[in-house]
Amino acid sequence: MIRSPQHTALRLAVLYVAAASLWILFSDRAVESLTSNPHLLTRLQTLKGWFFVACTGALLFVLVRRALTEVARSGALARVAEDALRQTEAS
Repeated sequence: MIRSPQHTALRLAVLYVAAASLWILFSDRAVESLTSNPHLLTRLQTLKGWFFVACTGALLFVLVRRALTEVARSGALARVAEDALRQTEAS
């Protein structure tokens, strides 16, 4: 079954929101269980936040690269089809 790009984007967004919400909810509790030192807790939460930002950035990079590759590929296929049509019409 072929899904529309909008459907795929919506599914990815919903999955991302669910995963991000679970990460925030459970990682805060996990970090709090590691220490009672407020300074260490602050450092661990900062590292946890930067990890989340890095993962989100990597995910966005992969998704945007994939979309741009697909656009470029479809454009190249369209040019090949147009060239073939011109050659057929010229014959």
